[in-house]
Amino acid sequence: MSGKYTILSSSNLCWVLVVLLLVSNIFLLRQNIVLGRELERANLERKIQIGEKFESFAPVDFDNVALGVDFLKGERKKIILFSSTKCPFCKQQNPMWNDLVRQVDERGFEVLELFRESENREKVRQYLVSNGVIQDFPNRTPKIIFLDDESLEKNKLVTTPLTVVLNEEGVVEKVWFGLWNPKIVKDVNRTLGTSISHPAAHST
Repeated sequence: MSGKYTILSSSNLCWVLVVLLLVSNIFLLRQNIVLGRELERANLERKIQIGEKFESFAPVDFDNVALGVDFLKGERKKIILFSSTKCPFCKQQNPMWNDLVRQVDERGFEVLELFRESENREKVRQYLVSNGVIQDFPNRTPKIIFLDDESLEKNKLVTTPLTVVLNEEGVVEKVWFGLWNPKIVKDVNRTLGTSISHPAAHST
């Protein structure tokens, strides 16, 4: 009799443990979903969005000379190309950015290629030359500027490569995050009136 009781008790105990594990997993899954949504919301808040207004900032050039940029008085829209010498995706992005600079209407757009102020100037210069940004089209080279971390953070410029189009009043009209895919290239061409081609189109 006691043997049957022991077997039944062990069986019941196993079921209790299974139920407890199931409840625990459901709780953890729900918690992970909530945390994931909060993280996604936090990341979205850190990313610059269409309709947001840039704060005027004071970038410097290669020689650390301050360049006042006042978006409220601009007669042209601005295209900001946020890059980094340490970003492998930026190197892949450069050929398409170069096409953008070659093709975009300079009467309507001013192109600024932006780096962190802490980046080594000589490395940036070598990076620009090796990626064709300077030597390929000296007459259409984008204005190269450097900005401090506080100003970058304030304007939500936190990841590279990043492409932002601002209107004459410094309001974000378009933003493309990361390395361009064919879908983004189509959107860029439609927005800027260019005919940039994605590298994948040449490999097929």
